[in-house]
Amino acid sequence: YPPHAGAPPVGDPYYGHPGPYGAPPPGYPGGPPLGYPPPGYPGAPPAAYGMPPPGYPPQGGSSRRGGPSPRRDRDAKRRREGEPRGGKGGGRDSRGGSGSGGGGGASRGGDASASAPKAVQEPLGLVQKWLAKKPEWVACWLEGLDPPKRPNNSPNVSMLLVANPNVKKDEGGEEFGFLFTQARLAVKKREREAECAKEMGPLLDALPLDDPKVWCTLPDASSKKMEVDPLDVEKVRGMVHGRVPKTTVVELSESMACVLTDAGPLHSSDRGAGNSDMTILERLDPGFAELWAEARRVSGIVRQQWFVSLLTVKAEGGDRSWPLGV
Repeated sequence: YPPHAGAPPVGDPYYGHPGPYGAPPPGYPGGPPLGYPPPGYPGAPPAAYGMPPPGYPPQGGSSRRGGPSPRRDRDAKRRREGEPRGGKGGGRDSRGGSGSGGGGGASRGGDASASAPKAVQEPLGLVQKWLAKKPEWVACWLEGLDPPKRPNNSPNVSMLLVANPNVKKDEGGEEFGFLFTQARLAVKKREREAECAKEMGPLLDALPLDDPKVWCTLPDASSKKMEVDPLDVEKVRGMVHGRVPKTTVVELSESMACVLTDAGPLHSSDRGAGNSDMTILERLDPGFAELWAEARRVSGIVRQQWFVSLLTVKAEGGDRSWPLGV
């Protein structure tokens, strides 16, 4: 009983009974010192911990043990060296852009053409070099649909024409000569144009372009034919084998059709500087350029099919075919 309550009543059965709680816990007044096990704990009490052994790192207020974060040091080093966060494998930069190896750079407005493969740029540069040497030549791209039922805004045929309007004739005078390549397999326009330029570059380097016979020419009105005579192909084959006996294959490819959807100069920066595409189209089919100009004015096309067939020759042991005619 508390001291102020006086003596317990006579006959109180609970006076002096220890109660169900047992002895007080360590640190409680009247109990063992703090840090000791409670009474009845088996074995001797453990020794005091004391000071840590020599070399043991001091304990701070944080729950982290050891030194600073190694990743934080690594990121700081990369920032000093100009590398984006996340490492060379392409993480995210501080603004959320992709890293250098993840398909995008830290800059959001970078020029995609600056990282274009050299294999795509070099063949077209070779063609442009020849046009710079020969300012009288003209070149243009032609885009087409095959089959014509495809949407106008999704062409799948690309053609490259390099023309020499002043090819000297043997009997005197000049005529229109050209070289032609096409690509139909690639889905993207850029890849088709690269394939055309890749075929045109070796032609310009290998052929003696000062010889008028090198250029493909257009027949006059009296010698035009609607279909190719197989005897004409055999005649050409005999002439080729007579002059180059080691020629293995002379063949005429199957005629392939398309409808033109676009025409333009070789380089996009040349648009508006001249009408090279209109000049070539007018020479290929007189009167078509006027229809094409009107269709372009109203954002339309001329529903006229063009059929293209190549006569090619391949030397014995050669790895590519060379065009003889279009």
